[in-house]
Amino acid sequence: MRRAVVVDAADGGLVGEYVHGGRIGVLTVLTGGSSEVAKDVAMHVAAINPSVAHPENMPQEELDAEKRLSWHSLIWLVSRSRSLRKWFRAA
Repeated sequence: MRRAVVVDAADGGLVGEYVHGGRIGVLTVLTGGSSEVAKDVAMHVAAINPSVAHPENMPQEELDAEKRLSWHSLIWLVSRSRSLRKWFRAA
C-alpha cells in the first residue's frame, strides 16, 4: 500500500468507493448527489491515476503542464465546435 487516508464524511456527505482489480482503490467524499455518483467519481479518479490527492501537493511544474494541457484541449474543442456548426449550416 502506497497511500492511505482516513475519510470522514460531514453530515449529509456521501462516501463513494471503487476498487479496480484489487490493486487500485479510491474513496471520494461528496456533499451532494447520490452513492452512484460518488462511485462514478471514484471510478474516474482511478482511471486517471492522479499523482497527488490535493492540488496544493502537486509540484508547480506539473501543475503548469496540466494547465497548459487543459487550455490546449479547450481551444481544440472550441475550434472543433465552430467547424461542426459551419458543416451543419452548409448541409
